[in-house]
Amino acid sequence: MAIVTSENFRTADADVIFKSCDNVLFHIHRRNLEVQARGFPSAEIDTNGEVVPITEDSSTLELFFRYIYPQRHPNIDLLPFEDLFKLAEAAEKYEFFNLMIICNARLKQLLPERPAELFNYGYKHGYPDISNLAAPLLLDIPLDIIVVTLSPHLVVPWVLYWKCWSRAAEAALNLPEPIQYDPWGAPVQKKLSQCPSCDHICGREHRKLGGDQQLSQKSLQDLLKLSMTKNRANLSSHDGEISDLNRALDAVPEFSTFL
Repeated sequence: MAIVTSENFRTADADVIFKSCDNVLFHIHRRNLEVQARGFPSAEIDTNGEVVPITEDSSTLELFFRYIYPQRHPNIDLLPFEDLFKLAEAAEKYEFFNLMIICNARLKQLLPERPAELFNYGYKHGYPDISNLAAPLLLDIPLDIIVVTLSPHLVVPWVLYWKCWSRAAEAALNLPEPIQYDPWGAPVQKKLSQCPSCDHICGREHRKLGGDQQLSQKSLQDLLKLSMTKNRANLSSHDGEISDLNRALDAVPEFSTFL
């Protein structure tokens, strides 16, 4: 692949040249870089005119380097998730603190769309608040699938968190005792509603939705409402059950407490 120079970063008085992994050169002023991103070598270190190769691609660096100059910055709200994620990773790698804050604010807005990626991202870079917000959104993913996507040190805490959430839902939905658990800690027998006339419908719909794997707050709320609707129950008369479910799930400790 031929080496080309970025149209936006080719000024003659730049004192360091970076080369992206896809062979694009960026002529940058080191003082600006030193002030903004401390992960790069100090401006006092002479590169002897050599081109410095770095692992990021040119589309990421076009965004990254625009943030080191006093100019209007790109609107990251318009970036596709993959491009935003690469920019956030670069900000973390080079310790560009202002850009880290900007990226994280936008990533939090995308949690409902990409919870798995952001769950791991949060713990990789020390943002437990992001991972705690992502964790409840992952509870609809089967346990044997989600643990494969997690970093190894998060697997046991996740199983503990999952079991705690599952038992809170069981208690709120008035499940019978004793409850039998499979090797993963999932309850084998379920009774999903305090309303006896809704039990058989709720149980059937629960199996249809994926059994014990559908544990997110929204899925359990929808399941309870669906069972009542199919039984022609008055939803307003069951507000107490839904409130009990919400209170029980809201009381489950955040994922970070299981680490």
